[in-house]
Amino acid sequence: MPGLEVRAAVNGTSVAVGNLRLSRAKAAPALPQADVGIAIRAAGTDVAVEAAHVALMREDWSLVPETLRIARRTMRVVKRNIGFTAVYNVLGLTLAAFDFLPPRLAAAAQSLPDLGILGNSSRLLKQD
Repeated sequence: MPGLEVRAAVNGTSVAVGNLRLSRAKAAPALPQADVGIAIRAAGTDVAVEAAHVALMREDWSLVPETLRIARRTMRVVKRNIGFTAVYNVLGLTLAAFDFLPPRLAAAAQSLPDLGILGNSSRLLKQD
């Protein structure tokens, strides 16, 4: 396909990169089939941008490593948030089930993990 490159990384991950200025909507079907589909919206179609996992709004290839770094960092924060919530809920349910935590206090304590998740997620706003 003109304007579409499919490369296999060392660990077997396939990456499809579509330059929408060249290939227009022809790249759209291949982008979701890759492990990471990247659309570059120079002057292209919305179809390929919607089909891709990542859409770069400028035709700047140097943004790809930065995009992958941000994605990895985001997934680390999401996994920590899920882990924190799971531990907090198991601990809270255990304490409530054995009457160590009064029901009113347990209900009030349900909002505390939300604040922790917001605080942890706000770290993503910082630029490294």
